[in-house]
Amino acid sequence: MSILPRGHVLALLSAALLPGSAMAAATCEVIPDSMTEFPASVGKPEYRKELLPAHDVRLKVTVGPDGRATEVAVESSQDPEPARRSALLWRYQCQGKQGGVAEWVLHHPAQQCQLNITSKNYNPPRYPPKTFRAGVQGQVLLGLQPQGDRQLARKVYVAKSSGSEALDQAALEAGRKWSFDCSGPVDGTEPAQDAPITFALN
Repeated sequence: MSILPRGHVLALLSAALLPGSAMAAATCEVIPDSMTEFPASVGKPEYRKELLPAHDVRLKVTVGPDGRATEVAVESSQDPEPARRSALLWRYQCQGKQGGVAEWVLHHPAQQCQLNITSKNYNPPRYPPKTFRAGVQGQVLLGLQPQGDRQLARKVYVAKSSGSEALDQAALEAGRKWSFDCSGPVDGTEPAQDAPITFALN
């Protein structure tokens, strides 16, 4: 019969007696490629002259064993919902296989672009005929990342699905034709903007 060293015994007792929340959670980091696929959003486009200033967003993300966020806490001087929604789309890598917590500060540079309303109106989403006849309705939330003056979006993605693949695809096809008005050349750090698209039968 083997005898465990005293330190090991105490460690095992502590692990058995302490609740999971009292034990230190593993450290996690967001996977950069997932942020490239789903750029961080600052909210829906506002057709106004004043765009959002540079600001920081503090994120605390609880990550499950599958590397996906299960809970997101946000501190921001702006609307926190776009940041929370973005963090839920990203994938994470943790120390160990049980998940953990990712904490970091995300810096958003000042916005330089806003969606060109004319390009949006000239390229409305088209209701897929089969989906229309089937009576399927829903709202798709697109994310669009600008890339330059009067240019199409650098990235267009589904930030929140309607639940219908056909409606999601119709929204993506429309969003890929919309352009932005920007104050000058824009690099890949420009935050994305949300664009809700509603498909309704009436």
